[in-house]
Amino acid sequence: MKAGNSQITAKTQAQVRHFQELGWYHSIELPTGEVIAGLQTLEQQRARLARFPIPADLSGKTVLDIGAWDGWFGFELESRGAKLTAIDVFENPRYLAARELLGSNADYRLMDICDPAVLELGSFDIVLFFGVLYHVKHPLLALEHVCALTKDLACLESYVTDAGDLAAKPSMEFYEGEELCGQFDNWVGLNCACLMAMARTAGFAQVDLLDVEDQRAHFAARRRVALAGKAQPGFVFTSFGNESTHAKLFAGRGDEYITVWFQCEQPPGSKTDLVLRMGDLDAVAATLSQRGPTDWQASFRLPPGLIATVLDVRLHWGDFVAAGSFEVPLGTSGSIPIDAAADLDVQIVTDGKTWEHDLVRLGPGACLSLWAAGIGPVRIDVLAVEVAGRRLSPSYLSNPDANGVRQVNIMIPLDLAAGETDLFLVADERRSMGRRLNLLNP
Repeated sequence: MKAGNSQITAKTQAQVRHFQELGWYHSIELPTGEVIAGLQTLEQQRARLARFPIPADLSGKTVLDIGAWDGWFGFELESRGAKLTAIDVFENPRYLAARELLGSNADYRLMDICDPAVLELGSFDIVLFFGVLYHVKHPLLALEHVCALTKDLACLESYVTDAGDLAAKPSMEFYEGEELCGQFDNWVGLNCACLMAMARTAGFAQVDLLDVEDQRAHFAARRRVALAGKAQPGFVFTSFGNESTHAKLFAGRGDEYITVWFQCEQPPGSKTDLVLRMGDLDAVAATLSQRGPTDWQASFRLPPGLIATVLDVRLHWGDFVAAGSFEVPLGTSGSIPIDAAADLDVQIVTDGKTWEHDLVRLGPGACLSLWAAGIGPVRIDVLAVEVAGRRLSPSYLSNPDANGVRQVNIMIPLDLAAGETDLFLVADERRSMGRRLNLLNP
């Protein structure tokens, strides 16, 4: 192991001294054929890049090089026809010199991959993320940003703590000081299983380990997977909802999960074979559970980089696609209109503690109870109550009484402001008429 190994530390420190003598980490071949010698030789750099499934012709493609350092990898892809953007946390004078000597048109920015501002760059066909992950204190956040910046393929290279045992329990080491190779900016060491799990959690639909050499691993991470479209009898997509709010609406940003319900008589694969295609991006199931003989429930992270719109969503499992698809709206609650349903009738609204009608007393533990007709036999996960423009998930839904009226209980957030507002009940695709509600300070 490299961490805490005095021999490895001594070897690394010798390399650092050699690098300081050379002045360059990457070797750069100039148009004249002259080579600026760096710590890494051209042969080593070409071998590192050749591990990844990057086409020889990148005409019309966009590339982002994260942590570009002296820039050889990005410049190489630019020479294949790509439009290049590169970022680093400090302005490297060697990068600027190489860009000028090579006649490069690279857009070079000073940015930190963990800074949310990096997402303003947009998205790129190919993203290079070489030798950076173990230098960041927040590896999962970094991978989330890498994923959001990737349209198709991200090439990941990182120090790992094992030789590639994918059956191992995902684990991460944290280095408070100079434990790893005597360098203070080496913060984390992940085993391969952990890095792949984090990349999937970050939003990549497929992550493949290419190889591991001297505890340096190479992964190809993709936003889409190859999906077959065969029909299977009894495999039917039945419903979906926002895992947090239980509404059929998503902001399309941040860390959101979608829960889907479907029927399947004969499962054609495992959890890792269950894929939700949302528009042109894919998500692999984070959870999967069987709720009945043929009833299933699964949760997926919404793929980063979705555009606020209405997305066509389909469910794939192994070689099969479920019958039925759904349109999933992305945006604010007011951006997707829902027609008022006359049959969904909120008859009574009270404070959940004092039972005073048409008001709620705010404060810790504040709650609201309402009774409504027309809800029907829906589950609690497809219900929501809109109060002051906020969609709130119910904590309780009763069985219908003899008149078909059901009770709904809602916890009231502490940050709601006092005043009069409209209350709406949303059940599946239906929305009640508004009812005036008075929110009172305690």
